[in-house]
Amino acid sequence: MLFFRTFAVQINIVVEGKENRYYSLRVLFLTLVLGILMGLFFSPRMVKLFQTRRAANEMGEKVRNVMELVASEYVDEIDNDSMTLKVTNAIMSSLDPHSRYIGAEELQRELADIRGNFEGIGAMLRSDNDTVSVAQTLGNSPAYRAGLRTGDRIITVDGDTVSGCGMALEEVIKRIRGPHGVPVTLGIMHYGSKTLTSVEVKRDVITTNSVVYSGMVDSRTGYIRLTRFSETSYDEVRSALRSMEGKGMRRVVLDLRNNGGGLLEAAILIANEFLGRGDLIVYTQGAHQRRNDVRADGRGGFQDVELVVMIDEMSASASEVVSGAVQDNDRGIIVGRRSFGKGLVQRQFDLSDGSAVWLTVARYYTPSGRCIQRPYDKGTDEYYSEYLERILTESMSDSLLVKNTDTTPYYTVKGRKVFGGGGIYPDHLLPYYRDSLLAYYNQLANHRVIDRLAFRLVATEGRKLAQKYKTAEEFIAQYTVDSALHQRIIDEGEKAGVKRNDASIAKYGRHIDTLLKAYMAEYLFDVEAFYMAYASIDTDLQATLKYMDGKR
Repeated sequence: MLFFRTFAVQINIVVEGKENRYYSLRVLFLTLVLGILMGLFFSPRMVKLFQTRRAANEMGEKVRNVMELVASEYVDEIDNDSMTLKVTNAIMSSLDPHSRYIGAEELQRELADIRGNFEGIGAMLRSDNDTVSVAQTLGNSPAYRAGLRTGDRIITVDGDTVSGCGMALEEVIKRIRGPHGVPVTLGIMHYGSKTLTSVEVKRDVITTNSVVYSGMVDSRTGYIRLTRFSETSYDEVRSALRSMEGKGMRRVVLDLRNNGGGLLEAAILIANEFLGRGDLIVYTQGAHQRRNDVRADGRGGFQDVELVVMIDEMSASASEVVSGAVQDNDRGIIVGRRSFGKGLVQRQFDLSDGSAVWLTVARYYTPSGRCIQRPYDKGTDEYYSEYLERILTESMSDSLLVKNTDTTPYYTVKGRKVFGGGGIYPDHLLPYYRDSLLAYYNQLANHRVIDRLAFRLVATEGRKLAQKYKTAEEFIAQYTVDSALHQRIIDEGEKAGVKRNDASIAKYGRHIDTLLKAYMAEYLFDVEAFYMAYASIDTDLQATLKYMDGKR
């Protein structure tokens, strides 16, 4: 009725003062509107919508009847909230692996990642042997201004004990976070001390970057490590590009390894920065959504820079949108390993209790027409188990097309053949490393031997190191892991059950020492310092740079 009455008013205004024509125009208009409404309400789309709503009502009635029956007749008492959650999750999991229900608290955490900020004190925490400690304080954060430093143990939060009582780290973080401007009182023991000190920290809005590192890796090559696609990602990437452009950047590596995705809009904006006007970035389509093409507007500032995008088996969703757009438009080279294979688009639907449903509403397609979504018709468990099996198979093969689920050839703008079938296939493959001597190095890392030692070193010597090395660049360039410290790593490994391997130490000793230095740099400064130090032993990155130098 609102639609109809709005247009009736508009007609009355148009014909005001022309009474002799008013009646015939009104009849004509009403006939027209009636025809439109009949066409709308009796279209196949509307008929399907009514059928869907009727089916949903019938299903809802059935679910209500079952719930009431269980509540009144079941042998044991049940938790209605828990049962409702299980029913909701069962409905969502029957659709696809990426449609899901999100509780109110989890939703706020997810939205904090998407926004690129959260309300808290600005300290990274870790838990070792049921003790919660400060791993790092963000620069000029409330935690830093309050005097918290690496190694400080958090014993109480607002008077409640949180260390030595079996409390999960996530619960401790939840208690410390809170509305900005509201203080939280922490009971702190400095590393090595047994004296409890009370520290009041006023919470604030803490910004988290999705570009964890950017910088020049040589005189002409810029490097950007992007870990997620949030509301701030485009501005961060563009800022990094402009900064490196001023330092002589003529080519860039966009590293999307381990980037599980995020906002589709952020992926589109970042791809637009590199593509020419009219280039197709992506298109989406679903049963209830018409095809929607998204094209570059030609205003990107880095359309001519040489571009390489790095991906791996953990690159998903928005990462695949960017790499697919670059590959299909022949704009750059994709280097690495086959990506995850998520080609579904979710939309958030808020519920009245603060929770939400992330519902898949469309598939996205790369410019050549590929939908890189892996099959999920056998259920969620099989979906992820097949993924793990694929990684295992690919790790033992040097082929790009292992376990390809779609052999249909697609073609880039310049006619190069590319494939769909469960991920973006790189143009240049970086195989998994199968050197058995890497096992010892990996065990030291996976048992957190190197990480824990770096933490203890910074906890005990951090203030002295900070006075000696004013910047991360100074620390990375000047700090040396001497033979005594190197031996200490090996000894700590043996205490943790990692048996010494002299052949591995001889080959990968520099990797072991550099990883220790990288962790120390992170605890002293920030996560950017970690990647700055780690770059020299990042085997995939070094292989990519070598490929860029040799492919000319």
